[in-house]
Amino acid sequence: MKVFFLTVLIAAAVFIGCPETPEVNSGVDGDEAGGVLPIDPASVELTNLNVAQDDGAIVVTWTDPNVDELESISIITQHDENGEIIDEGSVEPGTEKYTVAKEKLKVNETYILTLFGEISDGRKTAESKIARTLSRISLMFTQKEVYDTYAEFEWATSSADEDLVFEYGGQEKLIQPGETSLRVDGLNPGTDYTFTLRTQSGDARIDWQAETMLFWDDFDYSTPEDLTASRWIWAERANSSNTGHWSFSMRGEDNKNRVELLDEDGSRFLRLKGEYQGTSADTEKMLGAGLRSQDRFYFTFGKVEIRFRFHDTVAGSFPALWMMPQTADPGCSGGGGWPFGGEIDIMERVHSKAALVYNTAHTENWSTEGNGYAGKSKQYNVRGEEGGSGSAEDWNTWNTVGIEWTKSGLQWYVNGKKTHWIPSEDNLHNYPFTEKSSFYLIMNMSVARGGFPGNAEPGFYNHMDVDYVKVTPNADTIVQDCPYYTPGGVQ
Repeated sequence: MKVFFLTVLIAAAVFIGCPETPEVNSGVDGDEAGGVLPIDPASVELTNLNVAQDDGAIVVTWTDPNVDELESISIITQHDENGEIIDEGSVEPGTEKYTVAKEKLKVNETYILTLFGEISDGRKTAESKIARTLSRISLMFTQKEVYDTYAEFEWATSSADEDLVFEYGGQEKLIQPGETSLRVDGLNPGTDYTFTLRTQSGDARIDWQAETMLFWDDFDYSTPEDLTASRWIWAERANSSNTGHWSFSMRGEDNKNRVELLDEDGSRFLRLKGEYQGTSADTEKMLGAGLRSQDRFYFTFGKVEIRFRFHDTVAGSFPALWMMPQTADPGCSGGGGWPFGGEIDIMERVHSKAALVYNTAHTENWSTEGNGYAGKSKQYNVRGEEGGSGSAEDWNTWNTVGIEWTKSGLQWYVNGKKTHWIPSEDNLHNYPFTEKSSFYLIMNMSVARGGFPGNAEPGFYNHMDVDYVKVTPNADTIVQDCPYYTPGGVQ
């Protein structure tokens, strides 16, 4: 993670006091003149004098005296030690702020600011003085992470006794001296925020602008049952006769018996396991594990990234990370059912090509047999090389796969490298991935016997680990009003 440093200056302001103003004799007796008495400069006062610092510059403020005869307010800044004038300026009446540029100032030195008003007849008001000693404070974010509905921050400061304020989205929170971390909840997914950490006086600050994700899961749960609290539901068997179908080994809530939450290097990850403990004739003992975000989280346009690894390659293994339509474009044939509404396979692997993963999209017309199974597909090794060399073991360490869905098309990634690309087209039979559709996520470790994945034999065991799943917005994203975004909306 990058760490950004911003060194800023801050110090305490001390009033030196205003000297007594001698009585002014205008040489005109009001009664004798028979007119209005001229303004007494001693009665003109710059009140609420305050000095602060903003990114190394001195900022002095006051309350305007609201006197008609006042022509201007002058500010003179002098070095306290030698009296050298380093800045002179003036502002018009009604102005209540003046800034001394940081280029004229030095750290750990004291400056005297003298303020007075100039009246229309050439006289001056009483002087007001205030001092500022500049010392150095550093603020830096040591950690800053923004997720979908929350963000986490840690910071360091060279002044542990300083009161800090954290601001975001029009809200602010006072940070007590000694506090060095904060979790911000209640953020809106797919939204730009500016997060600000500053001193209470506003002298020192650091800003960070970030956009929240659409979805995030790093599997920091206590039990497998917690997985289905808000983000996921268990995958169900959809085809009870085809033993080669991905869902044949799915068993709904029973999937939790083949799910583990494990720790490695201080981070938790998800393990999805597949097993076949029966005889060749007892295919009901082919048991896998899968989760889907259907009816809970779905989106239109965005970028998915998943970090995963495999355990082994065994015939009958059918691990996949993929997407199916929550809502299909109303113009799709077949009521938007499969394959008319589309399918996006971010990653699939089978034993026969264990050194590669498949990037595939299925639609009504993208097939070689007229049934959508073949799809538009390409295969890549861990380096993102199409059909490249490698070994199955390359995938046994952590890797990432992803896809970015935009109005322009579908762009796959393997370990950050662009791989398969399918441009959009105005033909729902070929390309149903439109702004009128939305998709949810699926991840599974299936066990199959027959067809594309091969034949699992009794005694089969394999697993796939998933470290995180995230979905980030892009310029085309349509944020769906899905239950996942509503606290307590999904039980």
